[in-house]
Amino acid sequence: MTGAEVIACGCAYVASDYGGVHEYATNVRTVLLSPPKDVEALVEHISYLFNHDDERIKLA
Repeated sequence: MTGAEVIACGCAYVASDYGGVHEYATNVRTVLLSPPKDVEALVEHISYLFNHDDERIKLA
């Protein structure tokens, strides 16, 4: 799925901060963005959403 489809489906979205993502998503409001190639940051964001249902639902 592309990021836009994920958001349209009502899912929480975690991604790398690449140029195109800003066309349809806003960091912390509709997506949690990590620096490109920063796997640890992606893992932290995903883990955060697993442990904070209220934030996951708000993001979705």
